[in-house]
Amino acid sequence: MAEFPITITLRKPIVYGNETVRSLTFEREPTARDFYDMPLLSGQYRLGDFAAVIAKVTASPPPLIEQLSLGDFNACMGVVNEYFLDSLGTGEE
Repeated sequence: MAEFPITITLRKPIVYGNETVRSLTFEREPTARDFYDMPLLSGQYRLGDFAAVIAKVTASPPPLIEQLSLGDFNACMGVVNEYFLDSLGTGEE
């Protein structure tokens, strides 16, 4: 697993308010609380569910995350998925 903080440099910077956002920093590892609103048992995840997690762990407003290019969103998803998919294991280290 990667060490935090993890910074993703955006290939397509976002203008949000009066600021140009060029990177997002994941300050911490996602926790169980970050995934509370996801329909984990149904297995039917929506991109919006992961966008909410990305917003939480980068301390970014959700509307900013919604403006990410698909490539930048996928890069952020890679960080989240590393922990999400690993959690589907047995719980043993």
